[in-house]
Amino acid sequence: MKKIIQFCFLFIVVNLLAQDFKPYKVKSGKIVYEKYRYSTHSGFSSKNGVETSFSEQIPYVAEQVIYYWDNFGDIAFEEIYKVSKFGGKPLLEKIKIAERLWTGDHRYYFNAEENKVSDDPYHLRIKCRENFQYYQIKDSWIETQYMGTEKSATKEILGKEADYYRVDKFQDLYAWKGLVLKNESFATTRKGERLHPDRTKIAIEIDTLFEIDKKLFN
Repeated sequence: MKKIIQFCFLFIVVNLLAQDFKPYKVKSGKIVYEKYRYSTHSGFSSKNGVETSFSEQIPYVAEQVIYYWDNFGDIAFEEIYKVSKFGGKPLLEKIKIAERLWTGDHRYYFNAEENKVSDDPYHLRIKCRENFQYYQIKDSWIETQYMGTEKSATKEILGKEADYYRVDKFQDLYAWKGLVLKNESFATTRKGERLHPDRTKIAIEIDTLFEIDKKLFN
């Protein structure tokens, strides 16, 4: 009987800990990101009478994202704004296009253009809970979400030493204390060889002393 009680108590404790999803090592704060798209510029150049063609990817800021988190990332909220037209021509004023709220097992998405809210499962939280022991050992939600991926280098971003993860042939991540400071995806050949960046999201401002308005997470 004593062993059964001990087992039940252990099960309850582990289950409670599993519910406690705190992916970051910083309690709360705010990050401003810029999301880059790339336009292709092609043409011809001539040198010594020899004409050659060229093609280059020109980055431009397409969107701005403002991300807030609290309780070590257990809850989070972000606003997404469009800041330029396709190709990079800046808008006179940025336009809100969406909001996201992560809380519990839910990820709510508000489409501002359609004035519509959707409710999707928060897959990352669910996966970390289902793989709780692995998540605790690795001490990283990134290595839990992308099993087999490990940090291999560091890079300074906004004065922070961010860990570098090559997720796969399509994606790279740079994270500081669990907070993603740069996310970059790549175009590839049919054989899986990387060609050039396709989309880039990078932090341009981080404030870990920001006083969070709790209403953001309602």
